[in-house]
Amino acid sequence: MHREPLISVVIPVRNGKRFVASAINSIVAQEYRNLEVLLIDDGSTDGLVSHLRHSPGFVKYIRQEQRGQAAARNRGIHESKGDLIAFLDIDDLWTRSHLKTLLRCLEQNPEAGIAQGMMRQFWMTPHGRCFSTVPYRMPYLGSCLFRRTVFHQCGMFDERMPYGEDYDLMFRCWENDVAKV
Repeated sequence: MHREPLISVVIPVRNGKRFVASAINSIVAQEYRNLEVLLIDDGSTDGLVSHLRHSPGFVKYIRQEQRGQAAARNRGIHESKGDLIAFLDIDDLWTRSHLKTLLRCLEQNPEAGIAQGMMRQFWMTPHGRCFSTVPYRMPYLGSCLFRRTVFHQCGMFDERMPYGEDYDLMFRCWENDVAKV
C-alpha cells in the first residue's frame, strides 16, 4: 500500500482573524489526510488566537514577534516535519484537488523540486457582485508544492525584504533549475 507523504502547510498571518476559518476549511477540503498545518502568527493584535479554538487537531499555532512574512515562512519551514511544503496565505483558498494534483506531478517527475498549478483572483464589488479572472500561471507560492530539498539548494526567504521575498525565492529556484513541473 502506498503511504501518502507528509505535507507541511505553512500559513503566515498577521491580523487575519477574519480569514482563518475559510483558509483552514480550504485545507480540510483537500481530503488529504497526512498533513500538518503550521499557522505562524507574526505578531497579530486582532485576537487571532481566539479564532483557532475550533480548528482541527493538525493545526499547530506558533506565535512570534512581528518580523515579517519572510521570517514567518522561514519559521514554518524550520518547525515543519514534512518532506513536502506548501504555503497558503491567510486570505487565499485552494481548489479541492490542489495538493493531490501537485503531489502527483512531483511523483511523476522525481527530478523536479517544485510543482506549480494555476491561480485565479476573485474580488467583490461594494454591491456584492463577484468577479474572477481566468486561471493563469505566475510565480506564486500558494500555487506550488515544494520538496524540502529546494530550500537547502536555493536558500530560505530573504528576511531583509519587506516585499517580494516570494518572487526572490522563485527566481532563485529557476536559476538553480529546480522549478521543472
